[in-house]
Amino acid sequence: MRRFLALFTHNWQLKIFSLLISVALFYFVRSDKDSEGTLVVEINYTNPPKDQVLLNELIHSVKLSIRGPWMGVRKLDGETWHRKLTVDLSNIKGDRVDLDSTMFGLPKGIRITNIMPQYLPIRLEQRITRTVPITLKLENNPNFHVTETAIDPNKVKLSGPKTLVLSLPSLPLPSYAVQKEGSNEFSLPLPELPPNIEVQPNVKEVKVRIVAEKSFSARQYTRIPITVKGYKGKYLLEPKTVDVAIEGSTKGMRSFNSASIVPVIDLSQKTTEKEFYVPVTLQKLPAEFHSRILPTQVKVRLLP
Repeated sequence: MRRFLALFTHNWQLKIFSLLISVALFYFVRSDKDSEGTLVVEINYTNPPKDQVLLNELIHSVKLSIRGPWMGVRKLDGETWHRKLTVDLSNIKGDRVDLDSTMFGLPKGIRITNIMPQYLPIRLEQRITRTVPITLKLENNPNFHVTETAIDPNKVKLSGPKTLVLSLPSLPLPSYAVQKEGSNEFSLPLPELPPNIEVQPNVKEVKVRIVAEKSFSARQYTRIPITVKGYKGKYLLEPKTVDVAIEGSTKGMRSFNSASIVPVIDLSQKTTEKEFYVPVTLQKLPAEFHSRILPTQVKVRLLP
């Protein structure tokens, strides 16, 4: 055991001195050789132009492959460089900024062998403002007729890249189906827009008011006298009046004149019978209306 310990304790000062010389020689020899590593550099964008809009996502850091003395590379490898690369957006020419090794200010002796990515894409476009209407498409429902549509607000200002703003002649709301008559009030969301388009006023939805009425309506007329055509003799009718139901568009029914309802029977055809039934028709009813007559025929008795 003593012999084993003597290996470390005998002339220990000389052994430590030898170790220090070995470490110093290692660093001296190592520092004389090139080594490789990587370094991350963050990017700071300044002075965005007010009359232009950015069209793409910005890159906020680049990765450098570096080469140089081992000691210098060892301090930087895998780290983030304390100096940010500043890009002035007000001086951009074209749609990219090419990167080169002179832009990063690394310590003397450290060389940049590769930059990833090698350029920064920066696409800018003129900003314009345009007022567009908000539109609503009503789904077709033959049972109802819309008489009034109100949207609040009914127009907005769009501000953003020229090509995008000009591609939006209006802002269409989700389609809506009328299911009942009367006044209906509700809210609908505006369509989702690209993030680089601003809307003024800054609203997410609009208020909508729709007034609808039934597309068709009916009206009942009772005890309308029957007119006889084609016979000049005496006769008795049973019954002498009929009931008439008129159906048509709601708009047409508003202007319908009951004087146009003329129930008629035609007795122009000669017959030897004294009692018989004939159908009742309506004279000069406009084609846009439909009718139902009750009863559909009447009994006629011819008198001497």
